[in-house]
Amino acid sequence: MSRRSENCEAVEFFYGQLCSNFGPASADAIMEIFIYTLGGMRITVPTLKALDRRERNRKIRRKFKGDYKELMQPFNLTEGQIRRIVNNKSKDGGWFE
Repeated sequence: MSRRSENCEAVEFFYGQLCSNFGPASADAIMEIFIYTLGGMRITVPTLKALDRRERNRKIRRKFKGDYKELMQPFNLTEGQIRRIVNNKSKDGGWFE
């Protein structure tokens, strides 16, 4: 199966899910915005895990007051991981940052 037909199947499945969850009229409106905004683009949709990680990292940066160790336990991360997150702001800047 070609990538193009996989993409078409994925969009059709997405539309079906929208119809099931929100009704055909809302699904049509959402798809119109989706296609108008993203049509023709090659995009990668992040996983929920990646989105959760971005949000966690934003929280860590907001809470950071100069002591890396105080954030280790609440976020279950090592000091090195906290340091990388705090010092590498551009890596996972988030949707609208």
